[in-house]
Amino acid sequence: MWLFCVRASAWKRVVEIAETEVSVTPTSTAGREAWQESLAAYRGVAPLDVLVRNEGRERQIAAVVLDHEDPNRRIVLWSMLVSGGRREACQEYADWLGMDVVEPLATQGQDKTIRRA
Repeated sequence: MWLFCVRASAWKRVVEIAETEVSVTPTSTAGREAWQESLAAYRGVAPLDVLVRNEGRERQIAAVVLDHEDPNRRIVLWSMLVSGGRREACQEYADWLGMDVVEPLATQGQDKTIRRA
């Protein structure tokens, strides 16, 4: 079992990845509900550039995600300001989870921020 905690300026969530299931518990006051998803529902591990907006500025962040058809169910496993080491991190997470490395889907999330490879 692995435990990840993702934090942004307005929200935080706790992600638990077990052998067969992903559980997400938001810990913000935004009223979001906890949810679970079968690990088999995820496409694989993917490199992804995530657009982050903060205080009127935008920046692309290199990330590795547990990729899902629904962009709001993607799980960030690794992120850095620069992409150095992302390929290796992507393969290591894929090996660790017993999944394939896949190309990410170009989609738009619930927050309307474009996420693309």
